[in-house]
Amino acid sequence: MQGFWKQGFGLGLGLLALSGSAAAIVVSDSVFVANGGNVNDVPGTIAAAFEPLRQHSLSPQFLSVVDIPSCTGNWIGDSADGKWAYILTAAHCLPYNTATTGPYSGTITDWAGRTVAKGSGDFYVHPYRLNKPAGFGGASTDIGLIRLPKVAAILNAQGQPLATPWLYDGSNENGRPVELVGYGSWGIGSTSSNGGWWPVSGQRRAWGVSKITGIWEMDYGIGAGFNKVTGADMWARTAPGDSGSSWWQQQDGFWTVIATTNGGNDASSTGARVSKYAGWVRSIYPGAQLYSERVTLTEKAALALPDLSGEAQKGTVAYLVPSQAAARGPAALAWKGSTSPATVSASLVNQSTKQSYQVKLRGWRNSGCGRAYYYAMNDAAACYGGRSSALVLQYVAADNPGLPAGVYQGSFQVEARGWHDAGYRKTLTVYASINVGGVIAPTTKLVR
Repeated sequence: MQGFWKQGFGLGLGLLALSGSAAAIVVSDSVFVANGGNVNDVPGTIAAAFEPLRQHSLSPQFLSVVDIPSCTGNWIGDSADGKWAYILTAAHCLPYNTATTGPYSGTITDWAGRTVAKGSGDFYVHPYRLNKPAGFGGASTDIGLIRLPKVAAILNAQGQPLATPWLYDGSNENGRPVELVGYGSWGIGSTSSNGGWWPVSGQRRAWGVSKITGIWEMDYGIGAGFNKVTGADMWARTAPGDSGSSWWQQQDGFWTVIATTNGGNDASSTGARVSKYAGWVRSIYPGAQLYSERVTLTEKAALALPDLSGEAQKGTVAYLVPSQAAARGPAALAWKGSTSPATVSASLVNQSTKQSYQVKLRGWRNSGCGRAYYYAMNDAAACYGGRSSALVLQYVAADNPGLPAGVYQGSFQVEARGWHDAGYRKTLTVYASINVGGVIAPTTKLVR
C-alpha cells in the first residue's frame, strides 16, 4: 500500500466492464510492483497488490457502482414513489435487438454485497444504437438504462442512504484525469487480466486512474489512455466484464459521471460520452441529477451541495471564501455552533446591461441534524457527535434591496477544509444565475 501512495496519485474514480463475467481493472506493471506485486509471480502476489485498490474503490464517491449480470453499472437514483431503481450501463449489456426498450430481469448488488434491486423490469437504449447516424460507431452509442424493482436503498459506511450521483452535462472532459471502479477479473499490463484471480476476502472490486485522451465519433465517443508498463498518469484500463461501468471525473471539485464503458485494449479504454446523452437519460428517468443544475444557484431555492465530510479522514468539513475578485466571504474556520448564516458577496453581471453588481448570498453548513442545526458555512461545529457537512447557499431578495431587475450571472470559488483533518482542502466552483424582477432570461448558457 505504501508503495502505491508513493506514486503520488490522488483520490480515485469508478470503472467498467466489457462483455463476459464482471471485471474490474488492469493496472500498469509499475503500479503493480509499487504495491508489492511480482511480475514473475502475478497469481501469487496479485491479491495483496490489489488490496489497496480494492479498498479505495470503497471510497464514498464510488459507492453507487453496482454489480449487474455480466457487466457493471451505476445506480443513478430511484423513482419518485421509491418502487424502482435506475441503473446506468452499456447498451451491449442489454437484450436489445430491434427495439429501444423491452423487458429485463436480473439482480443488482451493491458495494457491500447487498441485493438492492431484483425482479422484472425494463431496459432502454438510445435510438442511435439501432440506427447509427453517419460518423457514429460502437463506442459512441454504447449507453443504456435498466429499471428494476427496488429491494433496498444503497447505504454508505455509516448506514445512511447514498446521495444521488451527478451526471456530467458539460464539455470539459478532455485532457483531464478520469477514475475507474469495477468488479471482476484483475490483471496487469504485461499479462492482461485473468478471471481466476481473486482477493483474499471481500468482493473483487478495484479502482484505477487514467486520463481522457480523445473525444471522437461526432463527439459522442470518448477514450482514456493506458501505459501498460510505466503507468504514469494513465496507469489503469478497463477489463473484460467492465462494460457499462461509469467513468468518474472531478468537475469544479465535484465528482461526476462522464462516460459508460464500451471496451478496452492494451493501449486504451473506450466509452460513450454521458454529456451527449444527458437529455435522453432525463427523458427516461426524470429524477436524474445533472451537474449543471446541481452547482448553479438561482433565486428559486437554496443550493445544497454534496456532503464532503466523508472525503476527510475524520471530523467535519467547513467552507471558506478564498481571496478572489469574484467574491468575498468568511476567511477563517470557527467552532461556535452559530445558526446565523455567513454572508457571501458575489460579483455577478447583469446580462442586459453587462454591469457588475455585488449580490449578497447566505451561506450555511448543514450539520445533518435538521434545519435548526444549520450553522454558518465556516462553522465546523458538530451536532450530536455527527460530521455531516453539506454547504447550503441561498439568495434572498430582502438582502439585496435596490438591485435592478435583470438576470445576474457569474461564478466564484469556495474552499472546503477539514477541522479535525487539517490536511483536507478542496476548491469548489459555484455558479449563479439569479433572475431579479422576473425578466426574460437570456438564452446563453453559463460557460463551464
